[in-house]
Amino acid sequence: MEEKTVLNEFVHVLKTFSQEVNQKLEQIDKRIEKTSQKMDTRFREMDKRFQDIDKRFQDIDKRFLEMDTRFDRLETKVDGIRIDLTNVQKTTNFLLEKVAIHDAKLLELTNQQK
Repeated sequence: MEEKTVLNEFVHVLKTFSQEVNQKLEQIDKRIEKTSQKMDTRFREMDKRFQDIDKRFQDIDKRFLEMDTRFDRLETKVDGIRIDLTNVQKTTNFLLEKVAIHDAKLLELTNQQK
């Protein structure tokens, strides 16, 4: 009989221990699940931040392309102005040459009249 009592007590202790272990395992599972949810939330937040950063970089790239287009147009305008100035310079040189020739002729005519 005493063996049965000891055996029952042993079974009872094992059950109690098993319940405590199960309870602790459940607590650990809950903590792991909670931590996992926090990590998932943080990863989602990081993904959103990366998407925002990607969008900002795309906006910056778009602005650079717009600036390149504007610089190309400006360069075309400057080239046109440069051509115009070159033509004006040629015309001015031509006219100065003609004025110099006429001055020389006038000087020659003036010297002939004296």
